[in-house]
Amino acid sequence: MTEIIKDKILRSDAAWYDGLTATRSKKDSTGGTITSLKLGTEVDVIQVYGGGVNYTASTITKCIEAIGSTSVTLLFQPGTWTIDTDITVGSNFVCRIPAGVVFSVSSGKTLTFSGPVIRDAQTWTGGSGTVTENGTRYLSGKIDASSAVFQGATPLVFEGTTDNAFETRFTFTDPTADRVITFPDADVDLTSILTAAGSYTISGSWTFSGVNTFSGLQIFSGVLSGKIPIPTNVGLTATVGSNALTIALKGADGNDPSATNPVYVPFRNVTLATGTPTWIAVTAPTSLVISSGSMLGTQSGVLNRIAVVAFNDGGTFRLGAMGLHAATASYTVDSFTIQSSTAEGGAGGADSAGVFYTGSAVTSKAMTVLGIIESTQATAGTWATAPSKIQLGMDALRQYDPARTGAWVAFNGTGTLAITGSYNVTSVTDNGTGNYSPQLTVAFLTTGNSYSGNAKVTNNTTGEGTQFNCTTPATGSWQIVIFDGSLSNPVDAALVSSQAWGQR
Repeated sequence: MTEIIKDKILRSDAAWYDGLTATRSKKDSTGGTITSLKLGTEVDVIQVYGGGVNYTASTITKCIEAIGSTSVTLLFQPGTWTIDTDITVGSNFVCRIPAGVVFSVSSGKTLTFSGPVIRDAQTWTGGSGTVTENGTRYLSGKIDASSAVFQGATPLVFEGTTDNAFETRFTFTDPTADRVITFPDADVDLTSILTAAGSYTISGSWTFSGVNTFSGLQIFSGVLSGKIPIPTNVGLTATVGSNALTIALKGADGNDPSATNPVYVPFRNVTLATGTPTWIAVTAPTSLVISSGSMLGTQSGVLNRIAVVAFNDGGTFRLGAMGLHAATASYTVDSFTIQSSTAEGGAGGADSAGVFYTGSAVTSKAMTVLGIIESTQATAGTWATAPSKIQLGMDALRQYDPARTGAWVAFNGTGTLAITGSYNVTSVTDNGTGNYSPQLTVAFLTTGNSYSGNAKVTNNTTGEGTQFNCTTPATGSWQIVIFDGSLSNPVDAALVSSQAWGQR
């Protein structure tokens, strides 16, 4: 007689999925055959291949060799698994590792997981050997992490599109208080985020508002515009062709202005009582042609200077030019003023110095100086030789302002001549008693200059006043002759002071 004992089922009593076949057949009560699915959709490694008790490397090896290349999930039951040989779990296996599983790897041995590893605990390895994860886990859909805290070591490592040896690491300083990073409701290019200090190369278009403090080295390529009233991202070219001169506005990179390469030019307000500037962003190619025959007051065979300016014609940007020198006169230009211009005309009639010429005439509009052009033409008005110099900015004009002293010198003319102070004077030639010639560092353009001075004479025997004469002007020097009170005897002077003004 057979005794049947009723008890709870054990794991060893069940037909578990082995990763090879999903079904199993058995006899039913009528002697027929029933085929059904085995238990589980994961392979219980120790139950199926380790007899339920063998937490060993050989159990794992037996499992992966039996299953081969079939893609399945392996379930490792809690306990200490002894790994005393090198094992590589292929990339076709997803490994589920619940809390309580510990892989104790012997020294010099490596357990490698080539596929995804899903584990429930931070601590899951032991021994002095190595455990390596090379697999990729895939997430899709929505992940609800409400009230969750992501905790772990720093840095967080992100692989790019290409699975290689290069990753992006996010490093977090251990916080000493709760910190908040706010993401705006806007597209953000992380390459544009700067810290407070350091060295940066900034390209593209930026808008700075409020108070900005920059330390370190800032190299701004592209556009930096704000509340500094100076032209920004500006360049100039001047070329000759068909005996005409073409002046063109450029970006700082030498290319034409455009929507991605705007040139910003500030102007004063056209209302004199209003002190706030107005900006124009030039986003299209802009140039001015000085036609063949138009002289701008320039002279043949000598260096001439041309001021390049911009007008704000009711929001329309207009490029302009003005000759700074005529045969007997010099002119100066102040930026941020209200000026009018004459149309160049295109027929060789723009001949006058001291007159602003533009493509279209403007009346009483805000004007800004952009720079100067230096040019020497064999025949004035025949623009055949490329300009020798282009200089940006208002300072390019100030240094040649005829209202400024072109040169001055103070010296002791007795005994060995000694200069006590000077500007734009290299030396003073002693031509004889009471006769001196200051030598200019930068020469004047013409000899039509103005001179003045005075002298202190200590050996005036006549008891009358002295006479100070400036004679024999040249582009690179002028002559000083000092007489005693008789006006006939040249005398050396202990203190001579002389100044010169002219076109430079």
